[in-house]
Amino acid sequence: MNTLLRFIKNRFALSPLLVIASVVAAHAQQTIPPLPELQFAEIQAKEKFTGDRWSYLEAGPKDAPVIVTLHGIGDNAMQWRYQLSGLSDRFRVIAWNAPGYMLTDGFKNERPDCRDYADALADFLDALKLTRVNLLGNSFGSRVSQCFAMNHPARVNKMVFVGPSASRAGMTAQEKEQYIAGRKEQVAQGGYSFPGKRASALLGAKATPELVELISYAMRATNPRGFMQAAHFLVSEGHSPAEVGAKVTAPLLIINGDEDRITPIAANAEPLHKAIRGARLEILKGIGHLPHVEAPEKVNQMAREFFGDNRTVDASAFIGVWKLISVTALNADGTRNDAHWGVNPKGAIVYTREGWMTAAINYGGRKPLSTADRFKATTEEKAAAYDTSFSYAGRYEIKGDKVIHHVEIASVENWVNTDLIRSFRLQGNRLTVLTPPLATRQGSTANVELIWERVK
Repeated sequence: MNTLLRFIKNRFALSPLLVIASVVAAHAQQTIPPLPELQFAEIQAKEKFTGDRWSYLEAGPKDAPVIVTLHGIGDNAMQWRYQLSGLSDRFRVIAWNAPGYMLTDGFKNERPDCRDYADALADFLDALKLTRVNLLGNSFGSRVSQCFAMNHPARVNKMVFVGPSASRAGMTAQEKEQYIAGRKEQVAQGGYSFPGKRASALLGAKATPELVELISYAMRATNPRGFMQAAHFLVSEGHSPAEVGAKVTAPLLIINGDEDRITPIAANAEPLHKAIRGARLEILKGIGHLPHVEAPEKVNQMAREFFGDNRTVDASAFIGVWKLISVTALNADGTRNDAHWGVNPKGAIVYTREGWMTAAINYGGRKPLSTADRFKATTEEKAAAYDTSFSYAGRYEIKGDKVIHHVEIASVENWVNTDLIRSFRLQGNRLTVLTPPLATRQGSTANVELIWERVK
């Protein structure tokens, strides 16, 4: 076993603190669950990072709906131990380490902004071959979630924020400098000393010394450089509650402790609650900034109910005729193209009780042939007609948050005997489907989001 693996095993799997200790969390006795092994994935956009490595923790079935947890500025994936243990029976729970945290390589840019962290999370999901996920973020992690939902909306299913942080629009240069100076002072002595008095301030008034020590254990892994990059992001512009609310449409549940002294409700949770349409705010009494650690059973229950479980969605929920409402290409650079298949494309998809499906889509702006006899049309007309329409049919099945089309007949012969796998979100009579990256006419790739509405 090499030195790195020995370090990981000793620190993450065999620590007595993790295996046998217990604390009083949220005023009830809780057994501290062990952490899973640290895992790694390859960074895709290597030109933006100092290295090529993502690090993360994971638990749960590979085919289950995915929850990605995003830690606070002074934390890392270890602080989600109760969710890795408590939600992994029904979800695939993935706790990321942000750039510069734990063994994830940091940004080259010392002052990353909202878009940088949004694209970093997209890179992480690409590395794990994940298309659409649920997000569970705390504090700084909720900011990353907001930026991701603004810049990559089709990749977000639902979001839960615990102890959320909201950006302040219009901070003066002096205010930003003071904030950065304060953060620099917090990590001046290094990672081991970092928790200090800060750890107890993160918790409610009745938190036990054992609970303070538990969160301090994770905080000691903080790398000052990654911490300061995150601090610069937190004072960057472009993601105030109003700006977030104007772009984010994903369902949101906000969970806040009424004793949160780090991101008080009035300046953080409430503005987000008001700005993001349909958001729900739940306040837990006697809890501080880390509800997922202080009241894990309550938070897990609320998250489980809110996220739901697509594995309970079977073929019967899909049965019927669906009409195409919109098509949007989500390009790798974060831009959107609402006319990817022309303006107002037409389409229908049918799912039957017997497990069969058929789909047909015509691009917007298709021109009719010059003759009713298609065999007499010109070669150019035939090519254009083929190029702007496609259809296929076969069996289908639902697995987790994926609908799988087993193609048996298609206008593109290469699709026959293949599986077309799409992520989906089903809300009432609206079905949102997201493809994996597909080739575009411009020679690049894009995820394509199709919104369908059930025909009544």
